[in-house]
Amino acid sequence: MRVGYGQITQRNDSGRHEQGVLKEASCDKVFLERYQNRKKDWQSKTDLLKALDHTVPGDTLVIMNLDQVSQRYQVWLELIAELKRLRIELEIVDYPQLHLSDWAQLFQWVHQQELQSQSSIRVTKFSKERSHEKAQYSALSRDPYFRRAYWDIFRQVMAKRSLRQITKESTAPLSTVVRIRKEYVKLKQTLLLVGTFLLTVISLKLVQTYSSNLFLQILICGVMTLLIVYFTYSDTLADK
Repeated sequence: MRVGYGQITQRNDSGRHEQGVLKEASCDKVFLERYQNRKKDWQSKTDLLKALDHTVPGDTLVIMNLDQVSQRYQVWLELIAELKRLRIELEIVDYPQLHLSDWAQLFQWVHQQELQSQSSIRVTKFSKERSHEKAQYSALSRDPYFRRAYWDIFRQVMAKRSLRQITKESTAPLSTVVRIRKEYVKLKQTLLLVGTFLLTVISLKLVQTYSSNLFLQILICGVMTLLIVYFTYSDTLADK
């Protein structure tokens, strides 16, 4: 069975043109995405998910053109991986001669070319992060792709991978990776200071319960202060 998928590009469009194109492509069933969902990540496109749910292994998903899903090759790689898992063939109406394996090779080649172009450049300094990049790569980004990319970079920073490796694999600007790393360091230091402060308060309460020795209380405060300074200093050295 051939299942068609298209997007309505105009707010007040009925989708008659898209449906006609997909019907001419011999689609047995057609799903059209509404206008307000056209810029969302493919996993958030309700009608695309419905189209995939309607297929069985061996069927073909027919899409009008590449822009119907995304203009970013990374998103297409994710969708192709899902189609492989479901054992669904892919056909783009604009390029009917290409199949799922052809598209997979094409986008993998684009990905490899981008990695090679980045690895051939030796970065000596980097420009300041642009405002739109900071808004995109955010934990609260409205775009699911950039939101996932932010947390993926954050996890790699936690794993103490080098900035060059993270930049090459994530394709995010170096300035963005540096900013996310700084956010991670600040968060870690904040949690460390809060934890040490709470530990100090609990220790003082225990001492006050079992002893009224002022010298012991001052000693505990001094020890905890030294611990705060030590952990903060060692953590800063480790992150350099």
